[in-house]
Amino acid sequence: MYLLILTNTCIFIYRSERSPPSIANKFRNSIFFEEWSRFLDRTVIVPEELVLTGDLNFHFDNPMDTEANKFLESLEEHGLSQHVIGKTHVHGHTLDVLITRENSSILSETPSIQDPHLCDNKGIPSGDHLAFFSSRRSHTSAVLRNPKGSSEELVKVYNSKVQNIIDKHAPLQRKVILLRPNTQWYTDELHAAKRERRKAERQMRKTTLEVHKQI
Repeated sequence: MYLLILTNTCIFIYRSERSPPSIANKFRNSIFFEEWSRFLDRTVIVPEELVLTGDLNFHFDNPMDTEANKFLESLEEHGLSQHVIGKTHVHGHTLDVLITRENSSILSETPSIQDPHLCDNKGIPSGDHLAFFSSRRSHTSAVLRNPKGSSEELVKVYNSKVQNIIDKHAPLQRKVILLRPNTQWYTDELHAAKRERRKAERQMRKTTLEVHKQI
């Protein structure tokens, strides 16, 4: 199960690990990757800057995680890069991502990972994910860096700032995702050919040479 929230240039992704693929729910990672690849095919052709962020629940820090590697490979095929390095969950592992185009200049440095120190209304620490910040920080980060007032007041300010940002950049939308069976004709050979085409296309865009266009 996964959710996409779209704006003009920013996409928020959530892939749930609480509904693992099974025969009963008919969820399969292969379906996710097929839908994801088709989504990127349509998304990367827009001319604006792109920012994709969210919780994928893959262990991107584990080089042996085949699903994480497959996801990163899909980004490479579409000229995208993932920038978050370090654990983003209190129990370890890099689960959250910040993705831009390979040639994007929207980020000037690797995002930093910090504990947002979130608490419930009783002051008990809550939340199991850490926060990451790019060099272009939002006003919300100022609340975290220079806390003033009681914990209740800080929570209200934080919630208000975050809600305003979400409402502005990612208003709630609903999208129906159709579950389709595996495409029998989409073989490993076709997948490899598609990857090579993407690499050749990126090379052609960088050089604009006729020889690369022909390739």
